[in-house]
Amino acid sequence: MQSLLQRARAGERCARAELTALVTPMIQFQTDKFCRRFCQNTYQHARCTLTPPMAPHRRQAQDAPLCDKANASYAWMLDDLTNDKRLPKIRAANQAQALAYFKTLINSLPFYERWKNWRFERRVHVPTYVAAIADEAGQIFLALQSGHAPPIIAQKLGLAENTVIAVADRIIVELTRRRRLHLLNPSKTLKFSELGKPDPDDDGNAGYEVEDANFAPEKLVLNEQVRKIWASLTELEQFVIEALVIEQQDAKHVLAALTQLGIALKENQRPEDNDRQQLYYFKRKTLEKLSVKLKVE
Repeated sequence: MQSLLQRARAGERCARAELTALVTPMIQFQTDKFCRRFCQNTYQHARCTLTPPMAPHRRQAQDAPLCDKANASYAWMLDDLTNDKRLPKIRAANQAQALAYFKTLINSLPFYERWKNWRFERRVHVPTYVAAIADEAGQIFLALQSGHAPPIIAQKLGLAENTVIAVADRIIVELTRRRRLHLLNPSKTLKFSELGKPDPDDDGNAGYEVEDANFAPEKLVLNEQVRKIWASLTELEQFVIEALVIEQQDAKHVLAALTQLGIALKENQRPEDNDRQQLYYFKRKTLEKLSVKLKVE
């Protein structure tokens, strides 16, 4: 098997063809799954190349362009799995070991994130101050960004759950300290009416998954009201709502972050004495404050 990998790296046509045939079934499976998940109704104005195609009951016009996203995804996945930088890292005595390696790689969180970055031209990177927290901090950061819970992250990365939780807590504390907690927001679908709004971390190259929906002026007005009211909250109120409501993080992680930041939920109380009841009460009162202000506006 190592001979095949070496010959493929050297560019030998037969070895490349054999390696491509080895990984093609799993690439086709992932491409089919990803395309159906992120089609975004492309099939309605282009001829679907999947087998079976999306919405087979619809008859596409013969002059409609072919959707090339599946083919492009196939090419990207093949290159990611078998490029010249990847091949020297593979240690496989036989075909079964090589298949196990490729199967683990193509089902990993980093592979999924790289594909989404390529597919949607997303500018996603792990901040250097996060990567410096621990060797596995980068992978845990990307997993948290995708909305995965610690037990799932631990299982996929082969780490102890306690390790994942500890590193995740340190990441949250560091992001909070730098006022960058929003970097953990999972990717979301934006409407056309939401495009063009300034992003302090955007260098102009970020891409979005755009939902084709009708523009609603009343929603835009409401969004403007919410932004004004949000700015009137204290930093602690913003942090708690972001963490518990928007990020949906576990209360114990939020309490750990508050403790490490030295922030108490009540006056004349030590930060380490914060508890879940106080945290949920603080969240409820802040949500009530938001609701009242929104009605007044």
